[in-house]
Amino acid sequence: AAGYIKREIYGNRMVLFAPLYTGNRCSNNCSYCAFRKDNKEIKRVVLNMDQIRAEVESLLKEGHKRLLMLCGESRANALDYFLEAIHTAYDARWNGHNIRRINVELAPMEVDGFRKLKQAMIGTYVCFQETYDPVLYAVHHPTGPKASYEYRLTVMDRAMAGGIDDVGIGALFGLGDYRFEVLAMMEHAAHLEKKFGCGPHTVSVPRIEPADNVELTTNIPNPVSDDDFRKIVAVIRLALPYTGIIL
Repeated sequence: AAGYIKREIYGNRMVLFAPLYTGNRCSNNCSYCAFRKDNKEIKRVVLNMDQIRAEVESLLKEGHKRLLMLCGESRANALDYFLEAIHTAYDARWNGHNIRRINVELAPMEVDGFRKLKQAMIGTYVCFQETYDPVLYAVHHPTGPKASYEYRLTVMDRAMAGGIDDVGIGALFGLGDYRFEVLAMMEHAAHLEKKFGCGPHTVSVPRIEPADNVELTTNIPNPVSDDDFRKIVAVIRLALPYTGIIL
């Protein structure tokens, strides 16, 4: 049934994008991420505009036309810097080609910040709740701005109030019971559709993968098998037929 819906709505179509990390400095301590503040074993980098332009030109040479730009949450990656990075990426050229769409994955912000992102001509604004279980959320996000469950949960309300009508939600599978997380994402989508008349443009379904110097990734609390992962994707396609599923 999920395959039928996919073919009827999207046909035999797949969209590719390249991720472009502008920096890995971060003030959070998420238990599953190598970017976490207390990880002293990784080299911290924030790209300057010349480096971002070079990265984009390299991706254009490979044929990419769509980017997802993202970074760790820190003062080094403040909004003004990121807006300049977006402009630089759109401005880059290679052999007459340029980037057509830049989706962004940034930490939650206030409505004014989203208005600025809208003016920068972004595609989709993406932000994952990671887990919709508030108790688990507190365990896995002990310190940093990301520690606020409610501020993150309401980020899409502020984004859409700021004029962004193209948003992407997601959960990190492996932290909690996947059945709860899928149901919570459905409720999140229903809330946005009821309040703003538009649900999420995309739903992402990442699973926890190995990360340097991150103990949790070697002992995943609620691992999701390949068969269960296929079921997750099928349920989302059935429940939210209009969304793109990010794999």
